Amino acid sequence: ITEVKTKALVEEEYTFKVAFNDGKERVGKISFTAGDLHEEIIVKQDAWVLEFNVTPAEDKAFTPEGGQHKVIVESNVDYTVNVPTNDWLTVEKSEGEYTFTASANNTLTARELDVRISPKSAKYVSSSKIIKMSQKAAGAKLDLSELEKKITYQAQTFDLTVDATIEY
Repeated sequence: ITEVKTKALVEEEYTFKVAFNDGKERVGKISFTAGDLHEEIIVKQDAWVLEFNVTPAEDKAFTPEGGQHKVIVESNVDYTVNVPTNDWLTVEKSEGEYTFTASANNTLTARELDVRISPKSAKYVSSSKIIKMSQKAAGAKLDLSELEKKITYQAQTFDLTVDATIEY
């Protein structure tokens, strides 16, 4: 503020610019003095607080049949959602809501991966959330389309379907 000595009976408007505060709460004072008259305004500025919420942030276990899991991210900083390359879990984004879809697991092997949701700035990376997505393996299966077949005395052929998740 620059002092002006020739003002009298004038209402004047001042504009003050306050810088972004990513530290602690702070207080400043602006003083106006004219002769014996003195006025001041105290300006208090809150500290900026990181908002980075992931709901739910718990690990998710899918059944062998697959399914969906929704995660909501609320943040006042830019962030990334990192899903490792895989062939069973996909993700779709819509306005801060992420829908993870696990395809059916018809194998005898369970699968697992870590989804990392992180602020882009290294300054806030400690706020990252890791959600372990896992899926159980299908149980061993050996099913025959028929368990009994009645054959007449004549020569004949018949079909039998074997549905298996293991070698037989």
